[in-house]
Amino acid sequence: MCGLALSRLAAAAPVVFSGDAWVLMALRAVQGIAAAAMTAGALALIDATHPAGPDRDRALNVHFAVVACATPAAPLPCTLLLNAAESEKTIFWVQAVAGVLLMPLVPVAPAESVPARAGGPAPG
Repeated sequence: MCGLALSRLAAAAPVVFSGDAWVLMALRAVQGIAAAAMTAGALALIDATHPAGPDRDRALNVHFAVVACATPAAPLPCTLLLNAAESEKTIFWVQAVAGVLLMPLVPVAPAESVPARAGGPAPG
C-alpha cells in the first residue's frame, strides 16, 4: 500500500513542481523504488498465502504473466494521450488519478494468515 501511495505521489509531483529534467528523473527513480516495493510485497503475499507446490507455481505464473503483459501494453495509450493532450503535464495527472482510483481496491491492513504446513498436521 505504501509503495502504491509513494508511486502515485511521485507521479503527481511533476504537476506541482517544476518541469526540470533532473526533477523528472528523480521522481521517476522514486517511482522505480516504489514499484520494487510493490513487487516485493506481491511476491511475499503469494509466498505467505500459497504453500509450496502447484498452487504457488500457478499464482507466480499469473503474477509474472500480468507483469509481462502490462509492460508492453502501457506505451501505446500513453503515447496517444500525450499526442492528444494540450499540456505536457496531462500524463502525470492521469497517473495520479489512476493511482487514487486503485488505492481503495487494496486493503490497508490485510489480516495475516497462518501458512499451511506441507507435511500434514503439526506435531503436538
